[in-house]
Amino acid sequence: MKRFFCAILICSVFFMGWAVPHAESLTQANSEIYKEWDVPAQKEWKAFKAGVEKKWKKFVHSTKEEWVSYDAGKDVRSVVNFKDGYILFETVIPKDDPDAAEKARDKIGKQAGDIFKEEAVPGKKILENLVVNTKGFCISVSNQKEFITKEIAPEVRQVAEKSFFSKDGVARQKYTVRIPMVKGHTKILAKKYMPLVRKYVKEFHLKPELILAIIHTESYFNPRAVSHCGALGLMQLVPKSGGLQAYSHVYGEETIPSKDYLFNPEKNIELGCAYFDWLKIHFKSVKEEVKRRYICICGYNCGPGNVRKVLKRHQIFSMTDKEVYQVLRRETPEETRGYIKNVVSRMPNYVPFISDTDSKPDIPGKLWSRLVRLAENASYKVKVQTNQERFKADDHLRITCHVQKQGYLTVLSISPDDTRADILYPNKLHPDNHVAEKGKISIPAQGDDFVLRCKPPAGDSLIVVFHTKKRINAYQDGEGKPDALFKKMSESSLKHLESEKNQGFLGAGKVLTSLE
Repeated sequence: MKRFFCAILICSVFFMGWAVPHAESLTQANSEIYKEWDVPAQKEWKAFKAGVEKKWKKFVHSTKEEWVSYDAGKDVRSVVNFKDGYILFETVIPKDDPDAAEKARDKIGKQAGDIFKEEAVPGKKILENLVVNTKGFCISVSNQKEFITKEIAPEVRQVAEKSFFSKDGVARQKYTVRIPMVKGHTKILAKKYMPLVRKYVKEFHLKPELILAIIHTESYFNPRAVSHCGALGLMQLVPKSGGLQAYSHVYGEETIPSKDYLFNPEKNIELGCAYFDWLKIHFKSVKEEVKRRYICICGYNCGPGNVRKVLKRHQIFSMTDKEVYQVLRRETPEETRGYIKNVVSRMPNYVPFISDTDSKPDIPGKLWSRLVRLAENASYKVKVQTNQERFKADDHLRITCHVQKQGYLTVLSISPDDTRADILYPNKLHPDNHVAEKGKISIPAQGDDFVLRCKPPAGDSLIVVFHTKKRINAYQDGEGKPDALFKKMSESSLKHLESEKNQGFLGAGKVLTSLE
């Protein structure tokens, strides 16, 4: 049913009409094919919308930043907001149903299970690594049922507003629950699609930070994004204009890509990059790279025809990059003015992210499961307490540890997507005789307590590991931070920690906390 709704949802934007740039590239033959394809889709869309409106006070559909999905009965829906980072579940139950609350929890629980299973492409779930439970674990097949039963269902609440009469004459009451995504969810999503971006920017000679900034601006990395003018997917291609032009540019055939085709992240990114490449060729008379990039960014949003109208009024070849940018910000359509500003301003945000991704390979394996297994099976436990409130103003975490043996204690910061383990270097220690030495904390006396104050990345969870013989090695220094430094944990170090015989490993204490 989820796929059914996503399919017919697109018909809504078809039915409302298209705001199509550069439509001159559409041939008459393809126009007729499109009409034949569009008529049944409109009928299907109208029927679905009418069915929803029989039960709901207001019909809600997908947008650029929100993926909306209804169940088969049309009485429960989910709204995944990729911009603000949350998932909203809603259901409407007949007011006089004595088991309304229980049914609401069951219906929302089933809908949650369905969308957590939904895949963008085979093997890649849309919501993968975006939601964690109270223990800090990412929601997966193994813990999904428990998360729904213990953390979603108990939070389902009846909406305070009065019941309402639907078009079918039944008085209904709405129940809802909202769960947050992890902080930094946009970066997690960007990383998910980074291999595809890297593949196609190389093919079309584009900058990765440009394409990531375009995806961020177009859809907030929502693979099921639908705009008011019918643009689809991550890079928001309108099938019969930009989609057609891009497909022709890649494959030499005038074919209108289907909605399912454009909901496929790889196909969408390929055609999005191809369309930008086509724009570069279209404006090839502009030789300066930055100047042409600004022009193409605007062309991607409002079509090359609208951009040409602006350029004809100016001597752009004698203008500086900054002057061209200012003209485009001043004279293009209103939406495009904000669009170029957002894309250009977001590009620098992805430069360090790209270099970090390229220079620091992911550690293979499930880090959380391996490290937690160490903690649970350890022969000696490190007692750990955390206090975030004391340092709430600057988001520092205060960790108090108690150990009874000489050795080293290392704090590992684990990313929400379970692919990165950074070594935390505390910037302050107490008492003074505890000395930090290159990735380890020396404990000079038995029974001492010590306090460290650190600043892990937002959304990360921590594991504290106590070991005796050898410090944990890292790949290289990470990004410089004023209050904490990080080094990437090596796979060999993780294997050493997993071997008590080789390392004299004594135990681990886990801090299952997420800085939200």
